[in-house]
Amino acid sequence: MRSPFNLMEKAKELRKRGLSIDEIAKELNVSRETAEYLIEKASGEDIEPPRDIYVDWEPVASSPTRLELLGKALSNLIMEEIERGKISYPEVVAGMISSGVPLASVIAKELGTKLTLIRPWHYGGGKGLVSEKFSEVSDKKVLVIDDVITTGRTAKYTFSLIREAGGHPIGIGVIVDKKGSDEIEGLPVFYLIRASTII
Repeated sequence: MRSPFNLMEKAKELRKRGLSIDEIAKELNVSRETAEYLIEKASGEDIEPPRDIYVDWEPVASSPTRLELLGKALSNLIMEEIERGKISYPEVVAGMISSGVPLASVIAKELGTKLTLIRPWHYGGGKGLVSEKFSEVSDKKVLVIDDVITTGRTAKYTFSLIREAGGHPIGIGVIVDKKGSDEIEGLPVFYLIRASTII
């Protein structure tokens, strides 16, 4: 597990490489506020830390076997929700670059659907995009996949990108939900683990 000091150093390094605060937050699986805190604290500022939970999923992310097992577990959960009528069967599974892509590949295979990739943020804070190299989302029911939901902001933005491309987002599946909401913009959140602060 990375220590807070390691996270500060990593945030500082990512900032030097030109990543935006949002990209650093996504890369480290922390909230935007925590990413800002890590960068400011690394610069020597004495500031109050935000409440957040760090998720170190490197032991899973570095193993194709473990990724496949988690992807299959999330697919199983999603299939149960489809059978219960909570969502429609997706026509396209969309993996959020970068951490959602390996999971989305497994889930698309398990569900027998098409796959696409979505870049919620460009480096430098520009507009995101739905990749045109993979399946189109226009007039399709799209299930979004990522590793962690922290605030839901990226999920909302991703839903808007799908809509702009003519698609119909139907929900999001993640391994860890740190937000603690069953829905984002009225769309269901499917998770394997929910992490919450209690104080």
